[in-house]
Amino acid sequence: MQNKHIADEHHPQPSIDETQAELARILNSSEFVSSPKSSAFLRYVVEETLASRGSYLKAFSIALAVFGKDESFDSQTDPIVRVQAVRLRKMLTQYYLEEGKDDPVVISLIKGSYVPKIFYKADASSNEVSRCIIPSIAVLPFRYLGDNRDYEYFVDGVTEEIVIKLSCFNEIQVVARQSTQSYKQKIFDPKILGEKLEVHYFLRGTMRKAGSQMRLSVELIQASNSSTLWAKAFDKELTVDNIIQVQDDIANKVASTIAQPYGLLIGKEMRNLMTSTTKNLTAYEYFLRFYQYQLTLSQQDAQWACEGLERAVQLDPNYSDAWAGLSTMYADIYRTGYVDVEQSQGILDKAYEYANTAVNTGPDNALAHFAMYYVHATRHDKEAFIRSGKHALALNPNNSLIVAQYGIELKNFGEEEEGLAFIEHAMALNPAHPGYYHLPIGFYHFYHGRLHKALREAEKINASDYYFTHILFILIYHALGEEGKKQQSLAELKRVDPGFTQHARVAIERWIHTQEKTERLLADLKQAGLLNGNQ
Repeated sequence: MQNKHIADEHHPQPSIDETQAELARILNSSEFVSSPKSSAFLRYVVEETLASRGSYLKAFSIALAVFGKDESFDSQTDPIVRVQAVRLRKMLTQYYLEEGKDDPVVISLIKGSYVPKIFYKADASSNEVSRCIIPSIAVLPFRYLGDNRDYEYFVDGVTEEIVIKLSCFNEIQVVARQSTQSYKQKIFDPKILGEKLEVHYFLRGTMRKAGSQMRLSVELIQASNSSTLWAKAFDKELTVDNIIQVQDDIANKVASTIAQPYGLLIGKEMRNLMTSTTKNLTAYEYFLRFYQYQLTLSQQDAQWACEGLERAVQLDPNYSDAWAGLSTMYADIYRTGYVDVEQSQGILDKAYEYANTAVNTGPDNALAHFAMYYVHATRHDKEAFIRSGKHALALNPNNSLIVAQYGIELKNFGEEEEGLAFIEHAMALNPAHPGYYHLPIGFYHFYHGRLHKALREAEKINASDYYFTHILFILIYHALGEEGKKQQSLAELKRVDPGFTQHARVAIERWIHTQEKTERLLADLKQAGLLNGNQ
């Protein structure tokens, strides 16, 4: 029998029998078997919809039928239905990522409604079936604590700029301003509002002014427990001539602090991932392994990241960030020599293919164009690298990973000063950056005879499983005449890459894009006793 109650003029809909069979599959899954309230919630809304009573599905009716509330129930003071709806949506998303990934029918609960959407998986977009559960944030309208209405426009402008800058980061979801505008002058409970807007975090701010001096105070709040994760006061002189510049400066600083790789939100999610014991990860959580690898550059973490990213694109074939991460990982595996020489060209071809997929699935995704410029650089194609790099930077100039790597590749193409400027800017954008940002700066000081500065930079790299770390230490300790420490670094290099001396030229050529710089480094390694005269 056809389910006419949920029919759609564009696609045939699952029958009542097919819907009931799908409901049974969901309720018999491991997650739902252990969650009787969520199971009862789902069963009730589906059965009411099949019985043509979907229009009556409100918080009040669900509270009475599912959660045992009486006629005095008030959804404004008791958020149980909203809370359980959020949990149910997440459980359904997880079900279709794992146990239900091959089910022909999908039952979903769309945000803002208690009426389930029921459709054939073949008719669904990838986002409907396997939407990534990623951190979400609402930027509440900033408030001016004064009487001059002119400054209301200023704080509105700051709010708008922050939303725009945050939206450049694909790794987080940003709630549209229209959804938060009504909360400008309201006192609210972050936990209740978080459940209503279905967000993990809030950003709010206030402005005070005395003469030409202003203070804008910004606070990041975790919705689940109302705790403050970060707060910052921006003190600025505000004049008619610099209003737009001040708005832009504050928005850039806030967005980069919160949303960039290793920033407040992604850093928190990475820590949660590293301490989690669950095996049922979302595509987003698999993607986070890419950022974890960037901290260590180790072969073990490279394999772990690749496995996760391959799983992520299986779960969501349109996940541009995951394709970008997978492309970058394959290019890195080629550069680091984590595969045999015979396999390496195939790996680089795959990296280019995945970068193209990232761009095709996310044309405006800065991380996709980052992956593309990284592959071009790996191929030593300077013109294509700069073209894709400038595109990535234009899409998101506040992503420290994109900025830093662009600088590193510029330096490896021989553009020393310009490259270092980008790397230092990335460090300023994100103080919690990966340690390898210090590597090119260490080499720069070494080649300019500033050995102690080079050593200080080398000590900040904090990537003991990356062979270039030990190459820099070997060169510095040799130049300083510290033979004991040089021998320790030689032993560390042998531990990380036992065959380095046999493939040193290939290893260096894959990172450095000019013949002159390659030959100079090889000559210095021979002088330090690492290589013999024939290499």
